[in-house]
Amino acid sequence: MNTPRRYSVRCFVAAVCLPLGLAAANESAPPPPTHVLFMGTDLSVQHEKKLYLVEDVTGSDFKIRVDRKEVRVPTRRGSIGLHVDADLKLSGLSVQLDELKSGPAYTYANDPMRKLEEANRNQMVTQDRQDYATAGIEHSDANLIAIKEMAAHGGFGTAERAQREIATAEAQVTDSHHYSDYSNMSASSDSSNLGSGANRMALAEGNFDAMEVSFKISSPVHLDQPYMVILFKFHDPAAKPGVDGLVIHAQALDAIDDNPRYVRVLKGGLPIGFKMVDCSVHLYNHGTELATNRSDKRVELTRDEARQYLVLQHRGAHKGATLPAAAVRGTLPRAQRRGLTPTQLTWTFHVKVASDGALQGVFKDADCQVPLVDAGMVAAVGEVFFTPALEQGKPVDGVARVCLADI
Repeated sequence: MNTPRRYSVRCFVAAVCLPLGLAAANESAPPPPTHVLFMGTDLSVQHEKKLYLVEDVTGSDFKIRVDRKEVRVPTRRGSIGLHVDADLKLSGLSVQLDELKSGPAYTYANDPMRKLEEANRNQMVTQDRQDYATAGIEHSDANLIAIKEMAAHGGFGTAERAQREIATAEAQVTDSHHYSDYSNMSASSDSSNLGSGANRMALAEGNFDAMEVSFKISSPVHLDQPYMVILFKFHDPAAKPGVDGLVIHAQALDAIDDNPRYVRVLKGGLPIGFKMVDCSVHLYNHGTELATNRSDKRVELTRDEARQYLVLQHRGAHKGATLPAAAVRGTLPRAQRRGLTPTQLTWTFHVKVASDGALQGVFKDADCQVPLVDAGMVAAVGEVFFTPALEQGKPVDGVARVCLADI
């Protein structure tokens, strides 16, 4: 879909300064990175004069939620209003994009190399046709001479038959000359002229009208509902300097695992002779963006650093506010979620959360007097991040009311 409409960037954290106390305390064996902080992309689509966040992609249709109902927005029926927000995101998974290539390309109809090859093939066919026509003239001329010679010596029995044979031979001579004229005319046309094809190729060289992106993709964790969004920024030769257009290509993908597979996109419809400015590939699973090895502003973090980043982000977004502690939505890994029963997922319990976002205990009751002894649920909670309670913007110890199905 071509969308030289709105392109805005929202980045509320430009740099992250994290305490290094944990690393300093154990310099000989620093904890391994578990998360990636990166610059991601959120898409919003206009529907009935309102913007809605894109939650998923099926084929090339966007899925949004309007009044808690799923709505599909087709992209093949024409232009749609899209809004692009760049935002820092935290991911517990990094997907591998290898051999990533992107750049301007040609559609089949505009490919100068194809045109040259086509002219070469046409010239070979035309040359064969001319050779056949020349041989046909020589054969029909020789045949006419032979028939006249036979007629002169009474070889056809009667004068009437001799005249018919001569007339037929003369018609063959005429036809062979007509075919030769047609062959010569075809040889002079642009479609059969190799020199003309080379000239057209030179004129078309650089007149790109498509974008092409290709890569190999793999993931250490099985992704069962992935889709990709490609942002291809370009400059139209007819546009003013500094005014760029944007093509957004969204496409559902087959399931992804640790076996690399090839993905290629060729999308036409760009202005002839455009110049590529930038291209980025974003990957999502179940509507959540995942980091890749090619993500912009990518920083690897340990679990403690990731937790500290979330606390800093939470404080920065709620200055002066008073809020309870809460689980960070989207931080329960899908593999962990799949291992829980419906009862475990829907059971409401309580978690003690320290002022730095650290988990201090899991309890059945709001007073945190009765510990939760369900090993599966406790293990799942241990994978979740929490934001601390705030009192007038300052983090304090608190209690979060938790239902795993909501995370």
